[in-house]
Amino acid sequence: MNFGKSNWRTYEQGIQKEWLLTNGIGGFASSTIIGANTRRYH
Repeated sequence: MNFGKSNWRTYEQGIQKEWLLTNGIGGFASSTIIGANTRRYH
Protein backbone atom coordinates (compact mmCIF):
# COMPACT_ATOMS: atom_id res chain seq x y z
CA MET A 1 0.00 0.00 0.00
CA ASN A 2 1.40 3.39 -0.96
CA PHE A 3 0.38 6.85 0.11
CA GLY A 4 1.34 10.10 -1.56
CA LYS A 5 0.88 13.75 -0.71
CA SER A 6 -2.62 13.65 -2.17
CA ASN A 7 -3.62 11.44 0.78
CA TRP A 8 -2.97 14.18 3.34
CA ARG A 9 -3.64 17.63 1.96
CA THR A 10 -4.73 18.74 5.42
CA TYR A 11 -3.64 17.70 8.91
CA GLU A 12 -7.06 16.15 9.54
CA GLN A 13 -6.73 13.93 6.47
CA GLY A 14 -3.20 12.91 7.46
CA ILE A 15 -4.18 11.70 10.92
CA GLN A 16 -7.06 9.58 9.62
CA LYS A 17 -4.76 6.92 8.11
CA GLU A 18 -2.47 4.86 10.31
CA TRP A 19 0.06 2.07 9.92
CA LEU A 20 0.66 -0.83 12.31
CA LEU A 21 3.63 -3.21 12.34
CA THR A 22 3.72 -6.26 14.63
CA ASN A 23 6.52 -8.71 15.37
CA GLY A 24 4.35 -11.76 16.12
CA ILE A 25 5.34 -12.05 19.80
CA GLY A 26 3.43 -9.10 21.24
CA GLY A 27 5.52 -6.13 20.17
CA PHE A 28 4.27 -3.48 17.80
CA ALA A 29 4.85 -0.03 16.34
CA SER A 30 2.25 2.32 14.92
CA SER A 31 1.70 5.92 13.85
CA THR A 32 -0.23 7.99 11.36
CA ILE A 33 1.01 8.24 7.78
CA ILE A 34 2.27 11.78 8.51
CA GLY A 35 4.12 10.69 11.65
CA ALA A 36 1.82 12.40 14.15
CA ASN A 37 1.70 10.37 17.35
CA THR A 38 -2.01 10.59 18.08
CA ARG A 39 -2.13 7.50 20.30
CA ARG A 40 -0.13 6.70 23.42
CA TYR A 41 0.50 3.23 24.80
CA HIS A 42 2.90 2.14 27.50
